[in-house]
Amino acid sequence: MSAIDAQGRLFMVAVIAGLAASLWIPFPALDIQLLVMLVLVIVLGVPHGALDLIFAKRLLALHSRTGWLAFLIIYLLLAALVVLVWRIFPWAFLLGFLAMSVFHFSGDLKERAPLLLRLLYGGGIIVLPAALHAEQLGQLFSLLIGSPEGRPLADALHVIAWPWLALTGIAAIWSLKKYTAATMETICVAAALTFMPPILGFTLYFCLMHSARHVLRTKHFAQASWPSLFRIAAAPVIGTLVLGYWGWQALAGSGLTATIVQTVFVGLAALTVPHMALVERVQWHPSSRQ
Repeated sequence: MSAIDAQGRLFMVAVIAGLAASLWIPFPALDIQLLVMLVLVIVLGVPHGALDLIFAKRLLALHSRTGWLAFLIIYLLLAALVVLVWRIFPWAFLLGFLAMSVFHFSGDLKERAPLLLRLLYGGGIIVLPAALHAEQLGQLFSLLIGSPEGRPLADALHVIAWPWLALTGIAAIWSLKKYTAATMETICVAAALTFMPPILGFTLYFCLMHSARHVLRTKHFAQASWPSLFRIAAAPVIGTLVLGYWGWQALAGSGLTATIVQTVFVGLAALTVPHMALVERVQWHPSSRQ
């Protein structure tokens, strides 16, 4: 069994265990969910983006200090541009972030899964929370854009959530025999994002599927050892945490709930744009599939 296979099975076990536990243990309040998300994203989510240095060196052939400095400046400028868009055009930021997430998350699946299954998988992460939790999703959208106008988007997603889930089920039946692992992962992601509260479902997916899988693929891509990956990621992780702390301080007047939502999701969006610019050419290339 490969590391990717083991990680996929661990994720599926975590989803099943989480859903089973929810039958007897109520989900925690939103504030607790947000704190859990904040901690897990810092510990398990941030490091996967910190490994962008590996892709930069390989894909951009960076060897000189000047080259690395130019890369760092461009990377930070792209991240700053995302934050600027959020401040000036929050609705454009939200819609762009959701669309970008669908495309980016669609690259998780292994086995060269068909495009339809990938898009249903990636889109489900955005759409399916609205099936049973549209009110909470609307609250999160409103907190993210800093206005009470996030509910209409959640309501619109609610309209398409059940048809999306049905189409996902049909695609799963069609692809189960040929793409068994990818199909089972799609079903588990759909279940987590449909039945768990949006924050918990996303946290479980982002940390145990998306981030974990990206780290494993990066290790394979670089043919690197775990100690070397830790050394490479250390400085970017520290830098990200420092920037995150500054952002937290700047948003502290918004209240704890809004501060966590904005810090985490604006931060993820800001880092995802330059991250995607580097890794998508590898992620979608057939030779990179595991």
